[in-house]
Amino acid sequence: MSKKLLFLLFIVAAFLTFGANEVKADNPIPVINSISPSAKTAGGLSFTLTVNGAGFISSSVVNFNASPRTTTYVSSTRLTATITSTDITAVGNYPITVTSPGPGGGTSNAKTLTVTPGFLTPTIMFISPSLVFAGGTSFTLTVNGTNFFNYISTVKINGSSRTTTYVSSTTLTATITTADIALGGLSNITVFNNIIFGGTSNNSVLTVNNPIPTTTSILPTSKTNGDPVPFALTVNGSNFVASSVIYINGLAVSTVYISSSQLTTTIAALPPPGIHLITVVNPLPGGGTSNSQTLTIYNAPPTANNLSVSSNVCPVLENTGLATFSWTYNDIDNNNEKKFQIQIDNNSDFSSPAVDDFSDNLNNVPPTQNQQAVFITVGGTGIDSLLYNTTYYWRVMVWEVPPVSPYQSDNSGWVCPGQSGECPGTPYITINHPGPYADFSYSATSPSVLFNNNSFCYGQGGACTYLWDFGDGTESTTENPTHPYPEADSYSVILTVSDNDGFECAKTQDITTVSNNFSFGKVFWKEFSSFLFDSFITCGNGFLEPPELCDDGNLTNGDGCSSACLPEMPPPPPPPPLSHCSDLADNDGDSLIDMFDPGCSAPADLSEISECADMVDNDSDTFVDTIDPQCTGPSDNSEAF
Repeated sequence: MSKKLLFLLFIVAAFLTFGANEVKADNPIPVINSISPSAKTAGGLSFTLTVNGAGFISSSVVNFNASPRTTTYVSSTRLTATITSTDITAVGNYPITVTSPGPGGGTSNAKTLTVTPGFLTPTIMFISPSLVFAGGTSFTLTVNGTNFFNYISTVKINGSSRTTTYVSSTTLTATITTADIALGGLSNITVFNNIIFGGTSNNSVLTVNNPIPTTTSILPTSKTNGDPVPFALTVNGSNFVASSVIYINGLAVSTVYISSSQLTTTIAALPPPGIHLITVVNPLPGGGTSNSQTLTIYNAPPTANNLSVSSNVCPVLENTGLATFSWTYNDIDNNNEKKFQIQIDNNSDFSSPAVDDFSDNLNNVPPTQNQQAVFITVGGTGIDSLLYNTTYYWRVMVWEVPPVSPYQSDNSGWVCPGQSGECPGTPYITINHPGPYADFSYSATSPSVLFNNNSFCYGQGGACTYLWDFGDGTESTTENPTHPYPEADSYSVILTVSDNDGFECAKTQDITTVSNNFSFGKVFWKEFSSFLFDSFITCGNGFLEPPELCDDGNLTNGDGCSSACLPEMPPPPPPPPLSHCSDLADNDGDSLIDMFDPGCSAPADLSEISECADMVDNDSDTFVDTIDPQCTGPSDNSEAF
C-alpha cells in the first residue's frame, strides 16, 4: 500500500473518533408515570414503594417528601425504594419524586403517596412495671402492644389521660404521677386512639401495693394529767400512704396524712397514766403494721395553793401569840393526801428553819384545807415558835397517797405564798409586839362584886387603859372596880385593855347573881378556876346561897331563900389537873410541845381524843379549842387529836 493511502486512512480514523466524542448524549430527565402503592395507613410498617416511568438510570434516587430513600434500579422504566414506618407515622399527602445526577438528569415530576388514618383499635400486650408501691414518686410506665400512632395514641390510667410519648407503633411510654399511686389498689391501664382512629384498647392492670410502714419518732413523747387538751400527736417515719391510720393501744384514731414520712392525729382526752403504744397500719393490698413508739402519760402531782397566814394581835397566853398558816391540798387525779411538811425561816434560802414540821398518816379527800398553828413569843422561847417584829419566809410540800405506778408523782415540791408559787415567795412579817394580855378575876363582896385586873401591856412603857362592860348596861374605866348588880341574873363581863400603840384586846367572863349575893359562874379559864363549893351550898330552888342564910329551913324569915336548903354536901373533888397534852411543855421528852404532839399519851393525862386538845375552833366561838375555856367534854370529845 502506498504511503499516501496510509495517511489518508489515518486522517479518516481520527475524524471519526473526534466526531463520536462530540455527539455523546446527557443523562435524561426522569419521568414518573405511577407509584405503587399510592396509599398507606398511618402507623404501618416499613414497605417497598415501586416507581414506574422513563429515563431512569442506575444512579437515579427515589425521594419521599423531598428526602432520599434507599433505591434499587430495576430498569430505565422502574425503580423501587424502601419507605420506613417513621415516614408514615402521620396522616398526610407526601410527594414522591426521582432525581438523576448530571450531566443532564434532574428531578422528575411528583406523584402523591397518601397516608390515611385507618381504623385500627390499639392492643396492649403488657406493661412495665406492673407492680409498684403506694406512696412512691412519679415514674415512667412502658406500654407494649400494636396499632399505636404518633400524636393519636394516649395512655390512660383509670380513664384519665397521662402525658404520652410515642416510641413506635408497638411501644408507648407515659408518666404516672405520685397522686396516681397514693393509695393501694388495682389501676386500669388503657391506650386510646380516639373514636375516629380506633377507640380504646383492652385493659392491663397496674397493681399498687401499700408498703409496710415504719415509725421513727412521735411528738410529744409524754404528757401529764391535767395538761391542756386537745393536743396534736405527730408520728414520723416512712412508707406512709394516704390511707395510713394511727393506732393507740390497738384502737384506730382519726388520722391526717401529711406526707409519706409524717402523719398527725388530734388527742381529745388524755388516756390514763402509763405507757401507751403508738403504731401505724397500712391497709391491703400489701400494707401491714409498723413498729411501735411509746407515749407516756404521767399522773399529775398534788398541789398546794391558797397559802395564807392569819394571826391576832391579842396573845393567847401571857407573852405568847398565835399565827395559823393555811393552804389547800388538791389533786387533779383525786388522790387523797398522805402528809404535809411546813418550813418557816427568817432566811429566804430556808437554811435554818425556826419551824420544820411534818404531819403524816393523813387521808384527806381533796380539796381540803391544811393548817399549822405556830406560837409567836416575846423572847423566842419554846420549840417551833416565832419572834415578834421579824420577817419570815415559809413554804409547804404536800404528798398524796403512795403511787400505784411509776408514772405517778407523789409530791407537789416546795410551794411558797404568791401568785406563782415560786420560792421564797411573799414574806410574813410578825407584828412589833403582842397586843395587851387581858385577864381579870373577881370576888363577891356583898352586895357588890370586886373585879381585879390581871392584864399586861407590851406597848410603849407598858401602860394600859381599861374599859369594863359589866353586862348590865354600865361601864367603868377604873383599873380594879367594884360594881353592885341591881338584880339576880347572869351577866357577861367584858374587860377591854388598850396599850399606847393602839392595840386592844378583851377578856370575857360570865357571872351569875342571886338575891344581891354573887357566886362564880362559868369562867373564861375553867381549868384555872373553881366554884368555891366550900363557901356555898345548893338550895331547893336550884340556886347557890351562903349557908348561913338558908340552913335554918325557914322560908318566911326574909333571908331570901325560896325553899329549904338541901342537906349540906361535902365539897366536890377538885377538877383534874391540866392535861399534859394540852400544855406548852414537852412532858414526854420527844422535842415536841405536847399541845402539838400526837404522841402525847402519859397515863395521868386526859384522853387525847378530845376537841379541847386540838387547834380547831369546833364550837365556832372564834377561840381555838386548846385555849377555849368554853370547851368542856364529854360533848366535845368527838374529834381525834
